[in-house]
Amino acid sequence: MATERLDSQRAQFLAWAGTAFERMLGGEGQNGLVTFAEREERACEVTDALARWLMAEHVAQDPVSQAGGEPLVRPAKDRCRRNRLGRLRRRSAS
Repeated sequence: MATERLDSQRAQFLAWAGTAFERMLGGEGQNGLVTFAEREERACEVTDALARWLMAEHVAQDPVSQAGGEPLVRPAKDRCRRNRLGRLRRRSAS
């Protein structure tokens, strides 16, 4: 049962990752992205979606969360984006 669930989650994740890859590098070359800022924004959008999905799946498996208790982590929606943008911008400034 647990193996089937993990296989299903893996397939879902790989589908999301494939979509993210296509949005960044898909069949139309740069997919209309011209400036660094546009590329950075798209990269953050697609990776944030993956991070949110992973966090939601992880929290859903948390026994405390399943028992109706308070999840051990906060939703990652804005925190991931803010942290990632800061790291990308710091790297590009060097």
